[in-house]
Amino acid sequence: MTTGLSPREQVWVAMSQMFLDSDLANMLDAPARVLAASPFDLEDLDRILLHEVYPVCGWNLYAPAGNWTGFDVADLVARISAQKAGRTPLLWLWMPVRRRNMRAMLPQWPEMRRRVAALRDPDCMPK
Repeated sequence: MTTGLSPREQVWVAMSQMFLDSDLANMLDAPARVLAASPFDLEDLDRILLHEVYPVCGWNLYAPAGNWTGFDVADLVARISAQKAGRTPLLWLWMPVRRRNMRAMLPQWPEMRRRVAALRDPDCMPK
């Protein structure tokens, strides 16, 4: 499914699973392994989630009957790539709103972050 994708694109696909309209409590291990294997540190992963994945996938959390089976990988990569290419300099004006909305809509992100850190270094798990 994710063969042939760059490390960043693999991260996009893994993060997109957090935006599915389904219970994620037992589904965090596989995406956490992908994120832990990526070359990106936790702060980079925070930025990728906020600036690249959330703007494209966030709508699914607001939809009354959102996607719950998974995003089409090719479409997801194309949409995030297009969104990144079309950024405007004034996008920073929306950052406080986006951060607040993301924290409210993705309560599992701190747990995902902890799992990534633990997979990378089991002796040094952040709070």
